[in-house]
Amino acid sequence: MQDLASLKEYDGAVVYVVQETAMRFTRNIGMLLLAIWLVLTGLMGLLGLNIPNSAQVMAVLALAAGIAILLGR
Repeated sequence: MQDLASLKEYDGAVVYVVQETAMRFTRNIGMLLLAIWLVLTGLMGLLGLNIPNSAQVMAVLALAAGIAILLGR
């Protein structure tokens, strides 16, 4: 049976790993959304792509990317 001190140390390590993984996932999602936003912005400008409600879609993508990146730090 483990003593209480080693159990606390183990629990702290598990919590740290879970928090680090969640932050990495959030940051990766933010970067993915930012990449999609950049590609769509470039395609709409260069090729004249016309996406319905593009202003709203781009605004939502930008907000979601920014919030996810900020939460991941």
